[in-house]
Amino acid sequence: MLENGWVEEVRGLLEEGVSSKAPGMESLGYAEVIQLATGEIDLEQAGETIALKTRQYARRQRTWFKARDTSLSIDPREFEFKNVLGAWNDFNMRSD
Repeated sequence: MLENGWVEEVRGLLEEGVSSKAPGMESLGYAEVIQLATGEIDLEQAGETIALKTRQYARRQRTWFKARDTSLSIDPREFEFKNVLGAWNDFNMRSD
């Protein structure tokens, strides 16, 4: 993503006046891309930091999901909206 336009996209947003503190700019990796776009860090450092933070985030997600019953099964033969919605509602009632 760093080599396919992410930096240019962020640079353009910043030039248009979008704040670096805007909600979308606080997503995973954007702080590093902003630093890269403004010359505070180089491409290698940005890539390494983004990869590290992504792994850390994934680890926290796995930990969170392990602590919960997150299985939701839907029989594909009954794949109608009302059935999917009903299964989702039942699942959410168990999670609370």
